[in-house]
Amino acid sequence: MTVILSLVFFASGAAALLFETLWFRQAGLMLGNSVWATSLVTSSFMGGLAIGNAWAGARGGKWRRPLRAYAGLEAAIGVTGLGLVLLLPRLTALLAPAFTPLLSHLSLLNGLRFGVAFILLLVPATAMGATLPILARSFPSSEPRFGRALGMLYGFNTLGAVFGALLGEFFLIERFGLRGTGLCAAAINASNVVAALLLSRRANEKAVVEASAPDAPALDGALRRLLAAGFLAGGILLSLEVVWFRLLLLFVFGSSLSFAVMLAVVLLGNGAGGLLAGLLVRRDSEAWRWLSGVALFAGAVTAFAYSALPDTLARYAAITVLSAPSDVLGLGIALMLPTALLSGALFTLMGAAVKAQGHGASRAVGALAFSNTIGAMVGPLLTTFVLLPGLGIEGAVFLLAAAYGMVALLGRPPKPLRANASRGTIAAAGIAGLAYVGLVALFPFGLMRNNFARRPAPPYLGQGLHLEAYREGLTETVTYLVRDLGGEATSYRLLTNSFSMSGSNDSAQRYMKFFVFLPVALHPAPKKVLLISYGLGQTAKALVDTRSPPTRVTTSSPPNRRRRRAPASSTCIRVSTSS
Repeated sequence: MTVILSLVFFASGAAALLFETLWFRQAGLMLGNSVWATSLVTSSFMGGLAIGNAWAGARGGKWRRPLRAYAGLEAAIGVTGLGLVLLLPRLTALLAPAFTPLLSHLSLLNGLRFGVAFILLLVPATAMGATLPILARSFPSSEPRFGRALGMLYGFNTLGAVFGALLGEFFLIERFGLRGTGLCAAAINASNVVAALLLSRRANEKAVVEASAPDAPALDGALRRLLAAGFLAGGILLSLEVVWFRLLLLFVFGSSLSFAVMLAVVLLGNGAGGLLAGLLVRRDSEAWRWLSGVALFAGAVTAFAYSALPDTLARYAAITVLSAPSDVLGLGIALMLPTALLSGALFTLMGAAVKAQGHGASRAVGALAFSNTIGAMVGPLLTTFVLLPGLGIEGAVFLLAAAYGMVALLGRPPKPLRANASRGTIAAAGIAGLAYVGLVALFPFGLMRNNFARRPAPPYLGQGLHLEAYREGLTETVTYLVRDLGGEATSYRLLTNSFSMSGSNDSAQRYMKFFVFLPVALHPAPKKVLLISYGLGQTAKALVDTRSPPTRVTTSSPPNRRRRRAPASSTCIRVSTSS
């Protein structure tokens, strides 16, 4: 039963990731692709998952026939998921009139975006969040078996998500389009419905109630600490994912394929860690006493992977921008896989620890999944809008690595279990603590400025340019290069992440100014000009240098509800200084 349900849950994870990928692609067209819109859609999806975790966990032992309930959830995911794939493209034209008046009121616009995304994703995301607590209810409630089952379910579901992410990006979307991929995901959900119902009949599933459900303990101090550790662990991993992706964009071509590979690395580590921890719990019913040590190792390897990244990049010294999936995979494994692996183990160990407090299977998994998902919802928002703008990539990595120490403190075993710990357990905890303290204390501050920020520059440094400055923005890292002659700056180059986006050398000036000279030659004496993308100002200077400069130049133009025909005496020059 455990193996079969794990395979079913593997397929469920693949379908969920396929749907999630499709929703996020379509939501970008409907709500915008800005960092604000993307973060808000992610948070609304995580909020739906958290509601499902809480709802399923709160019912606890009331799930009398969990396999049948799981079949109903899979059916709901397939129907509503496919419905969203078909509906979202039609909503773009309907929502545009509501969004347009709020373009100058960002807070109101973002609130509306979040509300729309939350309502649309509520049903499928809630159903997805309820699946793990309900499936956990179908296993016997003895702790060793529960820990193994939780590890297998969580691990296989996450590995299924890896398969879904790669299957959609490498095969389905390109060959069958968004709708065809949505039909494939719905077909997987339908097969899971059939499998769950057949398993329910074969196992002669009876209406039983967990013995611990009526007298489930209240939220005491130990349980609150465990749930707080789950919240913090979920927030740290998702925050690190945001920071890692930002860092890797300095070295990796930012295509959808690259993002799929990087996401697959994180999910692969998470799933494998859950499986390994499940095997550990199977052999030792009190294996969750290793929780604090695993958390400390997670903080240590996070700092170590960042410190060792220059050595990893040295293997690709001949390649300025990595685009081959194998290269992206190798870089992602070195930076992200160790922490993701330990994070997956943390979830399973925390589940076993919550179960040890006397809660039933559904309550244990639901409570932990709820706190972990809420952390995963808050973490990316905090990182995107606070940590990255305030501390930069390097400061965010340091803070998040150090935060694993708090997870270890919150997840420490109770005093009786600490008193009975073996010498091996004490020694392992001591080694983990020393590694954590040493690597965090010796964190290589300055590596970003002195190494990573310079990596995109070498192809241009040989042309007489030198690094003048770099800045980390909300969505990208910008590098500024200057060429000097006799102590005077003669030209500049602007790099965005790994790409040269603008320059002021002779060849760059020629094609950038041509964006003005050609329209003016075709339509002399323009009165109105729209300049899109400022860059280094070459196109703007060409506008000023024309014999009859326009009387009105705007750098942006909000869309009008009604299209008005431009008068014959005006022209619109669309300019892009991007390569």
